[in-house]
Amino acid sequence: YQEQVMQIASKLAGYTLGEADILRRAMGKKKIEVMEEQRASFIQRSVENNIDKQKAEHIFDLIAKFAEYGFNKSHSAAYAYIAYQTAYLKAHYEEYFLSALLTSEKNNTDKIAKYIEECSRLKITVLPPDINDSYQDFAVAKNGNKKVIRFGFGAIKNVGSAAIENIIKTREVGRFESIFDFLKRVDTRKVNKKVMESLIKSGCFDSLHKNRASLMASLESLLEWANRKESKPKNMQSLFGAADNEKDILPKLTEAESMKEADVLKYEKELLGFFVSANPINKYKSIIESIVTTTSNNLSNIFSGNAVLAGIPVSMRKTKTKKKETMAFVKFMDVNGTFEATVFPRLYEKKKELLEDDKLLILTGTIDTTTEKPSVIIQDIFDIDKLENHVKEIELYLDESKTDKLSEIKNILQIHK
Repeated sequence: YQEQVMQIASKLAGYTLGEADILRRAMGKKKIEVMEEQRASFIQRSVENNIDKQKAEHIFDLIAKFAEYGFNKSHSAAYAYIAYQTAYLKAHYEEYFLSALLTSEKNNTDKIAKYIEECSRLKITVLPPDINDSYQDFAVAKNGNKKVIRFGFGAIKNVGSAAIENIIKTREVGRFESIFDFLKRVDTRKVNKKVMESLIKSGCFDSLHKNRASLMASLESLLEWANRKESKPKNMQSLFGAADNEKDILPKLTEAESMKEADVLKYEKELLGFFVSANPINKYKSIIESIVTTTSNNLSNIFSGNAVLAGIPVSMRKTKTKKKETMAFVKFMDVNGTFEATVFPRLYEKKKELLEDDKLLILTGTIDTTTEKPSVIIQDIFDIDKLENHVKEIELYLDESKTDKLSEIKNILQIHK
């Protein structure tokens, strides 16, 4: 530990603890010029303290080597203790641990995606937000014997803390029974139109009303009804003494065709940062399995040669080269997780439109294993829906016992050239 270096400097070279701390700080900050000054001082003062010069030089060289990766003891002890606690919690209370972990990174979509992958590996289901079951943060939910984590309201874009507090406090009296019950009870000055749009699009009302498109189409009339109800004094009587139950006459929901899965997933990505209710890759699974040569969880096992991958772009960072050309670093999501890829200027210019859609793409490239996390240098990008234009050959493997099928295959190929 660094404290032991301080002790060595004190015992051998007669440093005060203040002087020894200067040496320790130089080590910690990797200040080479200060270390060189300290070397001369350490050796001279060690010799004055009857230490053999060669031995003093050897000891300082060991200190300098140690400085490349040396901690102070209090730092190491604290981190070791926390590491032990978190390992214990993950081993014995994994859904609670991961729920807390997701909450701690709720504003970092890259980290959230990574932890949701870990939940999937551990067979913990992460459910979309729900108006009756979600809280501010991610929370463990009840679902029979299954391990389930429910998305928190705080992870939804455009839903602020005032709206969240109002929803949760209102819900303490009883669960919401419908969108009408919800709007009757919450404060629509806090849970305003923008908040409602985000709640509907992210699936918060799915357990009450399955059709998100119908709720979106009805939102204006629903809010008008809710605002009329709020603005009317509670003790106001009807002019003719009849019971005025206008506030209980519920507006009719506008009929609309259910949202297409592509739109549902698009809104989830927009508001939550990624896909929750379904994975758009799944419908292409059989095609992918016949095309790709590797996936995100296997990149480190590839050492050379070309690779074929499939993925949906989830984030992109553009930058300019020295020649002022645009290139991009893109994060893709595939069936097993995420991977990083580099798109150089010439290819970026040709295929940038593809990279800006939430579509599954087929990528050819080489794997760069020189980085800490292997990444892909992309050579070409294809739209999976137009892939047949790029297929140059297909190989058919036949069981020896099925050679009688050859004439049938020949006929098929002649008909569908």
